[in-house]
Amino acid sequence: MSTGLNGPEGVAADASGNVYIADTGNNAVKEWTASTQEVITLVSTGLNGPEGVATDASGNVYAADSGHDGIKEWSASTQQVTTLVSATSTGLDGVAVDGFGNVYLSLSAANAVEEMPFVFVGPANFTEPASARSDTLLPVLPSRASLAGIFAPVSDQGWLTIGPVTNGAVNFSFTANTSNSARTAHVAVLGHQIAVSQSAPPVPILTVTKTHEGNFVQGQNGTTYTVTVSNAAGAVPSSGLVTVTDTIPAGLTLASMAGTGWNCSGDTCTRSDVLNPGWSYPAITVTVNSAANAPSQVTNQVGVSGGGSATAAAIDITSIAVFTCAITGDGTTSIVDVQTIINEALGGMPPVNELNHDGVVNVADVQKVLNSALGLGCSYY
Repeated sequence: MSTGLNGPEGVAADASGNVYIADTGNNAVKEWTASTQEVITLVSTGLNGPEGVATDASGNVYAADSGHDGIKEWSASTQQVTTLVSATSTGLDGVAVDGFGNVYLSLSAANAVEEMPFVFVGPANFTEPASARSDTLLPVLPSRASLAGIFAPVSDQGWLTIGPVTNGAVNFSFTANTSNSARTAHVAVLGHQIAVSQSAPPVPILTVTKTHEGNFVQGQNGTTYTVTVSNAAGAVPSSGLVTVTDTIPAGLTLASMAGTGWNCSGDTCTRSDVLNPGWSYPAITVTVNSAANAPSQVTNQVGVSGGGSATAAAIDITSIAVFTCAITGDGTTSIVDVQTIINEALGGMPPVNELNHDGVVNVADVQKVLNSALGLGCSYY
């Protein structure tokens, strides 16, 4: 053949007389078929100046993709191209395959030839589930390959055991992962290592939220937070004691914590019943009192632990308003404030300054403002 090629630099033939060409200038691999004596293009994309070509007994074709310093394989069964070796950076310019499926690389820049055993022609890392099971190293070795004695595969972790080499396949098994984290073992074979990573077992994922409504007021008693513990959808049910602890900030004091099914004492509530994924426990009501001199803003924190889950926490930033008897807004309780509250109590003005928390402006509110004007203080109650 003398047409359709551009600077070919590699050629190989199979047992049927078909000829494979590394068509370097066209960035392609082509095949001259013996039966039809016609040229077809096997690979025309993804190559950069291929300089070598080889074929194995299964009809797979290998290209030394010199411009990418990599080896590409065209699969006869899928007619798809995969990268076997990438970015060697050692002047890859030739490739060959023996009868056992071992691949050989010609590395001109390194003045070397490297063998890639057939067992490593493909994925070299495995990710396994947390449960106990068995698996097989892929791709398999040729069935006639011997891996006995010093060539026998070895695991570096006791939880992964090498099984027999059956029909060329290296089998292995592993125990269930009962820890809280993933783990990795390595299988050493023919001087190479294959990593086998086992996932951590699924666990409950508990979360906690804390909310309140409106602003609190200095000196106010009986205000509440709502604490809710949930288990994430897609997790597993909780197991064992679940503990909720509330950290009350300065300016607030804890009055009580209570919730259906919870056992509460002080700033802690516990329970041991199962919380299924996607569900929440009944809420905990946290009742607090605000100091007369509480700051304008506090941060209340709550945490949940146990149940087989990692610890989680939440915060709730709370504004605390100043309680004042200076109802005219000038910051000082004076006769003007006293006259204003009297007018509201008598109906002479709209009753907007209900200070005694009984729902109406009356003599009790007048007394509160009068006491403040006399220097006796202005308390919430």
